[in-house]
Order: sequence, then C-alpha cells, then structure tokens
Amino acid sequence: MNIETQTASSIENYVKIINDFVSARKNKYKEEYYYFRGEKDHGETNLMPSIYRKGLLEKEHIFYRERMRFNDSDFEKDKTTIDRLCRMQHFGEYTRMLDLSEDCFTALYFAIEDRKEKETFVYLFAIPEKKIKYYDSDTVTILANLAKLPLENEGRKIYGDKSKRWLVQNAENIMNSGMAVDEYNNKFLGFLLHEIKADKPYMHPFINLGDLFSVQCVKTKLNNDRIFAQKGAFLLFGLNIYNVEEPIPLINSYEKPSYWRDNCSDWDGVPIEKILKIRIGNGISLDILENLGISKPYIYPNMEKITEHLIKKFAKD
Repeated sequence: MNIETQTASSIENYVKIINDFVSARKNKYKEEYYYFRGEKDHGETNLMPSIYRKGLLEKEHIFYRERMRFNDSDFEKDKTTIDRLCRMQHFGEYTRMLDLSEDCFTALYFAIEDRKEKETFVYLFAIPEKKIKYYDSDTVTILANLAKLPLENEGRKIYGDKSKRWLVQNAENIMNSGMAVDEYNNKFLGFLLHEIKADKPYMHPFINLGDLFSVQCVKTKLNNDRIFAQKGAFLLFGLNIYNVEEPIPLINSYEKPSYWRDNCSDWDGVPIEKILKIRIGNGISLDILENLGISKPYIYPNMEKITEHLIKKFAKD
C-alpha cells in the first residue's frame, strides 16, 4: 500500500495538504472517492476494527446478540444486519467496521477529541468509485453476517462446524487441493447462508470465495442522527485468509493467494488505492474547530451529548 505522511501545523495547512493531494489525484484518476478517518495513535492496532483491536473477536457473535437482546426497540427501523451493525458502531459497540467520513473536519474532530498526550492522525483514503458498495450489496450482506458466527465451533458437530475458523481452514483446502468453489459453497457455507437468508431470503445460495476474505467500502443508510451528522461510511472487514484471528491489513500488503490469481480474477482484497496519513500538530485545537462550527452538538446530535456541551459551555462553577 502506497502511504504518504505529512504534518498539519494549522487548520489552513491541513486544508491545503488535503486539497493538494486530492487535486493531484483527480488529474490522473477521475472516478475516485475520498474518505477520512481520525484516530489517536494506537500503535500496532492503528486502522483496526475495534473487535480486533480489543481482542474480542471470539465474543463478536455474543456482543451482536446481547445488544439486540437489551436494545431491541432501538433497532426497530433496521431491516438488515448491516443496518444494525452501523447503529451499533455509532453507539460504541465493538464491530468489524471502521468509521469513515466524507467530511475532513469531522475526521479532524475525532482525531483531537480528548487527545491528551497521544499523537493523532487523519487518514485520507483514495478509493475508486467502482470499488464502493451500497448497503444492499450481496457482498456487504455476506460480510456483515460474519458477525453472527462464532470464532470456534460451539457444541457438537452434528450438522457440521459453523465457525469463522472453519470457513478459513476449508478455503485453504480449496487452494491446496483444487476443490471447486461450488463444492465449497455446498459443504461449508450452509450456516453462513442460513444467517444471510434472514436478510435476503431470495439471495442466490452461492458466495464468491474472494468476497469472504476482503475489505469493502460501504455507503450505508444514513439511518440515525449520528451517521447523518458525521456524513458516515464504513470499511467492512471480512476474514483474513492467512490468520482468522487478525484483521485484514490495510497498510501492510494483503496479497492474493496463488490459487485466486488463477481462479478469482476479479478478487481484490482491499479497495484502497492510496492512503495519505496526516499528523495533527498541537496548533490545531477543539476551540479552533468550534470557531468554524465543528462542535460536539453537530458531531453527536443526541440529547445527552448536547447537554454535556451546554453544561460545559454555560454552567457556572
């Protein structure tokens, strides 16, 4: 992955860095989208979905169901698994998604909010338009429903294994033995297809092998106030074919296995063409952003966050 790093010392400098990068790209690549993500420095876990960063992959299917069990009424308007994952992500649940924004100032706010002593960054992702999926894509449905599968098999294998590890191990068998992809679907994807059919009963019962082991950029429904205000989109992570317990890397190489070079010509593990990493200097503060109209009530437009903001701003000691 081609990564460029620059440092922004002021708001003006930050805007110029972004504008120069995008202008140079648009001169060569006409059909690209640009997304932003603000992060504090997490070291080796930068650009990792929280379910991996927190070491909680084995509990992913439990988190999903427990959140639904306790907050079912909050999801009444959500029709599919990706809709529910989006809502969970924006309210702090650990998921296999990374938040993106179309707005560089929203990303900047997240980078410096509660900054303390850590370095902070805004990542700018250049993604070809043809590699961006919508919320109703079959590929998106497939990856979202991985959240419902356990990492390891649970209980007796009367009807076979339904774990994430099982999917990876048997994908390796395809590559090593030459098993046909449709045979893989018939033998190993039954439990995943069962979960998918809750979203799409009509979906053709065949999964492209490469889709399971990819990252997808997703334009989701703007189905809650936060995602609407933050102009949100997501990177949705599939399974890492080389190590099921690790996320697919965005920065280090994620090469196509030799089997797929010959049999899955359209497989593309990561949709990002280039990343610009902008280090945010101490000259950029929340006060400066608030002067520009970027403040907590606009980033978090729900009552408790607005109340926090108003108390901090107007309440007497």
